Amino acid sequence: MRFWTAVHLKIQLPLMVLMVIVAWVLRRVLKNKEERVRMIPFQIVAAVIAVLEIVKQVKSLSDGYDLWHLPLHVCSIITFLLPVVAFYRGRYQQSLRGVAAAFTAGLIVLMLVYPNGIYSDSALLGTFQSFGYFHITVFHFLAVFAGFLIFALDLHTPQPRSDMKAACAVMLCYCAVASVVANVLKINFHNFYRCILDPIEQLRLWFCAHLGAFGGQALYVFLFSLVNVSGVLLCYGIYCLLCRAKQRFSRQQQATLSDDEKVLTAAGEILKEHQAAFEELAK
Repeated sequence: MRFWTAVHLKIQLPLMVLMVIVAWVLRRVLKNKEERVRMIPFQIVAAVIAVLEIVKQVKSLSDGYDLWHLPLHVCSIITFLLPVVAFYRGRYQQSLRGVAAAFTAGLIVLMLVYPNGIYSDSALLGTFQSFGYFHITVFHFLAVFAGFLIFALDLHTPQPRSDMKAACAVMLCYCAVASVVANVLKINFHNFYRCILDPIEQLRLWFCAHLGAFGGQALYVFLFSLVNVSGVLLCYGIYCLLCRAKQRFSRQQQATLSDDEKVLTAAGEILKEHQAAFEELAK
């Protein structure tokens, strides 16, 4: 079981660094603009993600439809969530942005910790050789970039209590639906049928051996769902800590600017006094 490969280091890591740089540049350019303008890069990314998903579904239907393409992977939440967040202006706007921040933060953490569990070397190397590989790599990079944009462009102000409730509700609903469909169709959506991590898979098999196939699988699904909820909350917590650090840094910058303005003001007053003195001498 490898978390990273040489291919991930050569391709994914530089791309993620590049996305951070682009997000930082956009922050510098757009930081004083109104939110409507700051949302534009995020809206473009969300629209591209939506188009990619539509093309994937249409292509799969034309090929006879592979049930693996059902939007029941955990990242499918991001697929549908980001376009809604990008263009929705209703009552639940901030809560949905909080959920988007939590799930994109979760994806960023997973991409940093276990990218090999998201896509293989073949997917990265074959990005432009098949639409399937193209979709899986481009979608995940765009989703990560969307997360960077939420943070860098100040598109969401953390409201921990309401954000965490909303994120938990979304994750629990997803787990309830995806786990049932995965076990009925015997398709491994998000490891709900079996786990690709061998130690956890051995634990699942142990549950089934001691509690029966149904009881063991039900216990595995329940515990795995709790892990997913805990994971998204943990990642949201990391996002909140980074937001606090960003706010503290911004306040320090503002304080420094204020001090500089005071110095310049004092220098200006001194120059005026000297100018007045020279004018009196000239008279």
